[in-house]
Amino acid sequence: MPDTNPAPRLFRGVMISSTFNDLKEHRAALIAALKGEGLTDIAMENDTAKPDVDVIGSSLRMVGDASAYVVVISHKYGQTPVDRKRNPNKLSITELEFNEALRLDKARAVVEKLGAEIPNLPPYDSTKDEKLPWEDEVAVIEQLRAEKEAGRRKKD
Repeated sequence: MPDTNPAPRLFRGVMISSTFNDLKEHRAALIAALKGEGLTDIAMENDTAKPDVDVIGSSLRMVGDASAYVVVISHKYGQTPVDRKRNPNKLSITELEFNEALRLDKARAVVEKLGAEIPNLPPYDSTKDEKLPWEDEVAVIEQLRAEKEAGRRKKD
């Protein structure tokens, strides 16, 4: 019998936050465990470059879309996007996601389980830390935007 209740269903999406290359196996195991429980993983593996949003916007949107949040922490700090307005303290994407999850009250269990201050980790080092999977695509999109804008200025 079809469901006649028009009420929206609870979205059982769980945001997975971590650095990427050093935790691929951990992330894959976590994704498999979530799917095994009938949950949906909201993770960078499922994300693509979007022309209307940058890496900060995309990451924070994923946190906002999720019903729950999980962070996997390793020895790497991760990518630190440059944005004077949205990231004045030069935090990593993972830390920005964590702060957003705290703000939205989606990370309380994480903080309670840790029961300790989160240490300050060394900043992102582009010579040592990994790129995010879509980083090259974003650079191409940003270059195209700049070229388009430069073309508009020439016409004016």
